[in-house]
Amino acid sequence: MKSNQVASALTLGLALLTGCTSHYSHKGPPRHHVVKTALIEITQESVQAQIANWPETSKLAANMMIQKYGLPMGVLPGMLVWNETGPFKRSIVIKDEVLHNFPTPHKDVLQQFVHYKVPADKLDEIGRYNGSILVDKTRGELSARCNNEQMNLLALNLAHEIVDKSMSVETARRKHSELASAFSMGSSDKYTNTLHFEPRSTTAFPDVEVKARINRSIRQAQEEEEEEE
Repeated sequence: MKSNQVASALTLGLALLTGCTSHYSHKGPPRHHVVKTALIEITQESVQAQIANWPETSKLAANMMIQKYGLPMGVLPGMLVWNETGPFKRSIVIKDEVLHNFPTPHKDVLQQFVHYKVPADKLDEIGRYNGSILVDKTRGELSARCNNEQMNLLALNLAHEIVDKSMSVETARRKHSELASAFSMGSSDKYTNTLHFEPRSTTAFPDVEVKARINRSIRQAQEEEEEEE
């Protein structure tokens, strides 16, 4: 068991660091489909065993993802990972639920990422709109975390409209609440069906180097110490 977990960790780590994509493509997961990684095989049986004791919200999200996109690319204790599914760069289902009371109390378990550049002057507005919208400026990623993909699409679309200056934070929160309520009663909307923007891959911002200024006397002392050695 321990060796399998190590193998899974190494495989998942490589996938997340390199952004590797799965070469597996289909319209629905075959009953006996097997995803082969460099170190282990992830099967329907092994994934189901992994999530067997997960909370119901997490288990439901995992099974919905499997039904739509097939088996995950990476499996770790407490986490399943898919790369390059639909409009998303990465999707993660986590075992541990995160309580979120906006727009109504629910458990966040599915986090989905897109390539997106958020201007620095919009970070505060994004945070005030929805605490489960997360920005990674260095990677150039925007992610939403909720209990299903439709609510993540809704959150990402509204965040985009805030960045695009076409919607205020207050309007976005009100619209989110209205559309989420309608969705819970069986109604769908363009905001919950698809992204309203095209993710771009050139969004990373590695930042700029700032060289520390070292006091001349300190530097001289360091050089003398090095010479003595």
